[in-house]
Amino acid sequence: TYNPGGILNLGGGLHIASTATMTPSAAINIAGNFDNDGTYTAAGNAISFTSSATFNPGSSTIDSSVVVNSSNTVTLVDNHLNIGSRNLSIPTGSTLVLGGKNLTVSGSFVLDGTLRLQGGETTTLTQDTNSGTWEYVGDGDSVADSYSIKDFGTTDYYLLKIASTDSTDVFNLVSNLSVFDDITHTTGGIVQGNGFTMTLGGTYEQSGGTVLQ
Repeated sequence: TYNPGGILNLGGGLHIASTATMTPSAAINIAGNFDNDGTYTAAGNAISFTSSATFNPGSSTIDSSVVVNSSNTVTLVDNHLNIGSRNLSIPTGSTLVLGGKNLTVSGSFVLDGTLRLQGGETTTLTQDTNSGTWEYVGDGDSVADSYSIKDFGTTDYYLLKIASTDSTDVFNLVSNLSVFDDITHTTGGIVQGNGFTMTLGGTYEQSGGTVLQ
């Protein structure tokens, strides 16, 4: 068991082995990969990524606020991310990549940067509709897949981007879509309206892909 007594500033990564337990008493600032194969008991102490990295939070709720610092990209691997009642912050210029992993945030969700997802993930959170970008990219397996564009209520997104790796992936509207600002549709992918309406505060900027109503 490792119990660091104060703020832990790591110039590299952190690996918690399958037989190990880590119980921090303050925040962790990490400049490398976070790989939890054991037990991580955060007691509410934050994890702040200070460089681009992969993030394996472990198989249980980590009970830790997570910050992806500006200009960095953090990619989930191995396990879903459930931070319980803690907060998730993705500042301007930073990106959190779900990569097929589910996301659960019961605390505040502050999105000023980009949340990148394939489209099939389950996301349980209170949407931030006054800033930030949701980017749907599919899974890049060169096979035609179908995804649903998630519905979050009266306003669904601030900015929405469709940037599918596979040109034949379909991104379906499952309800009327309301975007506060712009939709950007780049590279490939098919946006299928299924008879639902799109309401935008800005414009639909299309430089690739197909839109079918």
